[in-house]
Amino acid sequence: CINQSSSENILGDSFPFPSDFLFGTASSAYQYEGAFLTEGKGLNNWDIFTHEYPGKIRDENNGDMAVDQYHRFMEDIQLMTSLGVNSYRFSISWSRVLPIIQLKGLFSWETGGRFGSINYS
Repeated sequence: CINQSSSENILGDSFPFPSDFLFGTASSAYQYEGAFLTEGKGLNNWDIFTHEYPGKIRDENNGDMAVDQYHRFMEDIQLMTSLGVNSYRFSISWSRVLPIIQLKGLFSWETGGRFGSINYS
């Protein structure tokens, strides 16, 4: 969670809330992150589903690019600051943190990621 106390925003001094009010936004990894398989990211269930069954999605779109916050996060933070946002809850895909399924060939999956196998016991 990013929390900043900047008063530099488009509302200026006309902010109608108490000074300790947290005006926040949030994001969800799949809709925002993008950067499909960038820097060791593994596959998640939506990656697999949208690539194997694109016809199941109305416009056959997927989250490969999304809004590309992975590459544009600084621009997003600047925009939120200009809007007076002082609290932001962001989401990171677990398949980026623990990439347990790696792409091997076009659609052949193998387990084991950057951090090794998962111990299920």
